Amino acid sequence: MASLSIKNLHKSYGDIAILNDINVEARDGEFLVLLGPSGCGKSTLLSAIAGLEDITSGDILIDNESVEGLEPKDRDIAMVFQSYALYPTMTVRENIAFGMKVRGISAQERDKAIARVADTLQIQPLLDRKPSQLSGGQRQRVAIGRALVRSPKIFLFDEPLSNLDAKLRVDMRAEIKKLYQRLQATIVYVTHDQVEAMTLATKIVIMKSGVVQQIGSPEEIYDKPVNTYVAGFIGSPPMNLIPAVYRFDRNGSWLEFANNHGPVSRLNVAGPKVTSELQDGQAVLAGIRPEAISLPGDSGSGAVQAIDATIELIEPTGSDIYADLVIGGHPLTARLRSKTPLNLGRATFCVENSAIQIFNEQTGLRIEQVDVQTLERQALQAAGKLAAGSI
Repeated sequence: MASLSIKNLHKSYGDIAILNDINVEARDGEFLVLLGPSGCGKSTLLSAIAGLEDITSGDILIDNESVEGLEPKDRDIAMVFQSYALYPTMTVRENIAFGMKVRGISAQERDKAIARVADTLQIQPLLDRKPSQLSGGQRQRVAIGRALVRSPKIFLFDEPLSNLDAKLRVDMRAEIKKLYQRLQATIVYVTHDQVEAMTLATKIVIMKSGVVQQIGSPEEIYDKPVNTYVAGFIGSPPMNLIPAVYRFDRNGSWLEFANNHGPVSRLNVAGPKVTSELQDGQAVLAGIRPEAISLPGDSGSGAVQAIDATIELIEPTGSDIYADLVIGGHPLTARLRSKTPLNLGRATFCVENSAIQIFNEQTGLRIEQVDVQTLERQALQAAGKLAAGSI
């Protein structure tokens, strides 16, 4: 397998910019997911990696060697398309063997490779069937098998599950995960489905309008979204973003939510916080994940605080209950455990202190808050280095 490096990549059609200064790294054996809505540029980026799209500027390196200007066949990559792209007049065996046959690989070697891939994907009984005799999931396995048989440096997947129904998508997602765990291959995978991204990826690249918004592990993307776009895109339901006013004094800091119909609602921010980006009285956006809101007694082991809310809608989903609330005059969603007793009207909820995030209202960027004790410790460490003459 191989590493992938995309450096300062730009792609334009005339005056229309499609990709803007893309810088992405995938280490050897990493599962990299390009995630974003339709039209964000993710499939164009994948096509550029494959050599199916020319780039305007920048570079693409595979194993630290530039592939810019090379034909797709010379890049040692294999691509699985959304539409499967199987030859309808050929059997499964012939579809898998076609690329090897074109490259002049002997019949004996082709048979060995087909047997190996068929065993890996459990498609031995399908080898003599035509694509028209296969289900959508079976066709996708054959398309993957055609890519696997080459043992390329990098696998490229272009929304491979989007044509499948919901249950089959779940099944095939699990199959791709198992396949990755066995092969430890370098994979670049395009999807607009955040569940696919979170369950499959070791690294996620979130894109919007041809610009990379954030790169990180699924946990980093979910727990520390870099801006309100990422916060609102990742999560089902997405993070609640509520207009608030940031307040602090020497005893701590808190958020106030204006309410035209009653007293101001307030949420404390865990521990005294200090940052040059926040001023007392500053308008901000408070970010709270739906699962960080619970009823008293249902919260986890973390510190929580109570806040009054009005329940306006209850939506059971089987495994969870979504409750549409109003807090301080602002709507938000809570994700509660199944069978939680709820009734429309006023109720008291708990919010996890550590789950509250703050975003700049103007820029949408998340404001990193630093605990006072951490700052003091860092200052003491720096002072010690200064005294020792090390800095």
